[in-house]
Amino acid sequence: MVGIVGYVGRREAQAILIDCLKKLEYRGYDSCGLVIVGKVPQVFEDAVRVDSLAKNILPADGKIGIAHTR
Repeated sequence: MVGIVGYVGRREAQAILIDCLKKLEYRGYDSCGLVIVGKVPQVFEDAVRVDSLAKNILPADGKIGIAHTR
């Protein structure tokens, strides 16, 4: 099942979106990813689990982002 979350606010988006993806894990999925919009948009994807994505992405500065499970 697909899950999509977005964030626009004052805090850094990356940690918030990872936390949201973890809350969607119970729904089942085969891949996940996120985009952080800062000076340069940064795209991160993983075909395994949210924990793997969280461990392997670089810190991204940006207060706008969108994330998905699929």
